[in-house]
Amino acid sequence: MPQINLLKQNTSSAGHTALAFAPKILVRVLLVVLVLALGYYGWLFYRGGSVTKDTASLQAKMDNESNAATSVPRLNELLTRQLQIKDLQGVVASHIYWSRLFSELARVTLKTASYDSMQVIGDGTIQLNAEVPSIQDLDKYLQVFDLTDFNKYFSNVRVSQFTKIQSAALGTTGIQFQIKMQYDPSLISYSPAGTN
Repeated sequence: MPQINLLKQNTSSAGHTALAFAPKILVRVLLVVLVLALGYYGWLFYRGGSVTKDTASLQAKMDNESNAATSVPRLNELLTRQLQIKDLQGVVASHIYWSRLFSELARVTLKTASYDSMQVIGDGTIQLNAEVPSIQDLDKYLQVFDLTDFNKYFSNVRVSQFTKIQSAALGTTGIQFQIKMQYDPSLISYSPAGTN
């Protein structure tokens, strides 16, 4: 006799089959993720071993180079000379170079002017005792410092203590005066050969 199902069914058979396959799909996805994670960790382990080998070979190479460097004959003398050169470079870099100051001062002053004394202060001040043959020469001497195109290293020129003297340097009477001015401190600093 045929069997009759008297229970009422609320869901369709298609929905039942989809729910039945969901755990299987989820298990398969988790299995794939697990296999990929294991593969990744295996690759990391292999790569770590390779990096360790490379590091060991580089360390051995560095040790060989270090031993070769320390076995240089007369190494202590070489290191001593290297330190002396470094110290000498420091001294040269901090040394005051008067030659650029003198040549620039000679360029912007008159040929008839002579100097008795000079005081140069590291902050950029220079004080000179100078002599010129006449008042006209003094005027020419001072006009040069007003020309910014001609004179770019000296500024704030102040002249004082004019005195008419019998000059041994000039062989005649002359005007002696003091001049105080600011100079560019780069004039007395180190400048490699070929630069101004």
